[in-house]
Amino acid sequence: MSRRIEVTVPCDWAQALRECLEDKERCNLGDTSEKPNMIVELNGVTKTLFFITLPGPAIGPTLAVLR
Repeated sequence: MSRRIEVTVPCDWAQALRECLEDKERCNLGDTSEKPNMIVELNGVTKTLFFITLPGPAIGPTLAVLR
C-alpha cells in the first residue's frame, strides 16, 4: 500500500531533495526500500512543497533520511 507524505523545504534545498529522492543509493535508503512512485514539486517564492507517494516499506527509511 502506498502513502503520501508532504515535505516543505527552502527553495535552495529543493534540487538536493529531488536528487536524493530519485536516487535511493544517494540517500542510503537500503535494498528493501523502493524509490517513490510519484514526486510532485510545487515551487513558491521562498519554499518548495513536495508531495511524495511512497510504497509502505519505504516510508520509515525515507523519513529517517529526511530528518
